[in-house]
Amino acid sequence: MPYLGSTPNASFSTRTKQDFTANGSTTAFTLSSAVASPNDIEVFVGNVRQEPTDAYTVNGTTLTMSEAPDVGLNFYVVFKGLEENSIIPADGTISSAKIANNAVTNAKIATMAASKLTGALPALDGSALTGTTPAIVAGDVVQQVSTSVQDHPHPSNANGHIASDGNGNITETTAYSSASLTPLLQLAVTKKITNSKLIVRLTGRFGINSGYRSQIALYDAYTAGVANQAGGAGNIGYYHYGIYNATGGDLWTPGAYEYTITGISANTAKTYYWFGGSISGGTQKYAGLTMTITEIAT
Repeated sequence: MPYLGSTPNASFSTRTKQDFTANGSTTAFTLSSAVASPNDIEVFVGNVRQEPTDAYTVNGTTLTMSEAPDVGLNFYVVFKGLEENSIIPADGTISSAKIANNAVTNAKIATMAASKLTGALPALDGSALTGTTPAIVAGDVVQQVSTSVQDHPHPSNANGHIASDGNGNITETTAYSSASLTPLLQLAVTKKITNSKLIVRLTGRFGINSGYRSQIALYDAYTAGVANQAGGAGNIGYYHYGIYNATGGDLWTPGAYEYTITGISANTAKTYYWFGGSISGGTQKYAGLTMTITEIAT
């Protein structure tokens, strides 16, 4: 037969019974399901239906009787289910499956507390990140810094050069013991982690005039007039035999010099200096020099 009044939602049309044992003194009982209103259940004492609100009240899962049911009476509750005209869902009854896709818009969360939108971000595998920085493993590049004197030298622009001839090349003829010793390039770096190495690299074009041999040295500190290839203060390494020119004229060749440095603690600031020159006189020239320091985890 058809329903009178509002037709219950088909999804919640089941009626569930819960029995209680009366002892004549207890008035509060725990329901198996939370309900929003006394009208969402039917309470029977001695098989007599009780009047909602007058005979009992509900608060979530707590049923409170206005009078304690007597011992031995048949005492039970029937859950009527959620009807279409129930406008207040019970606490904890709305699941994510009940929310339509795209239903929660920016406007709905515009006044949400900022603390609700913070916390650990998910990692790629779905788990929460436990820190602000992902783990560093051996071989990872921790940082890299670089500087260049001239990428494309031009005769009319000698700015930033140590010295320049008419073709925009750097010329270094100063001996290591000279009071006017000046590095070709210098670059500062602050170590980020202890378990790592620094790779200091110089690249560019190197030239030497006829009959002479070039030399390159790397320092982490120097004093003009004191530095020398035999191991002066701050000496890291020295290439005594770089380019030898026996063909006459000026010999130019692209090249790179590199040193690997270990044993430096985290947060240590260092400045590295590249020096150039020639053995027993001669003139060495440089173009397109770039100095790079790369910190790599070990």
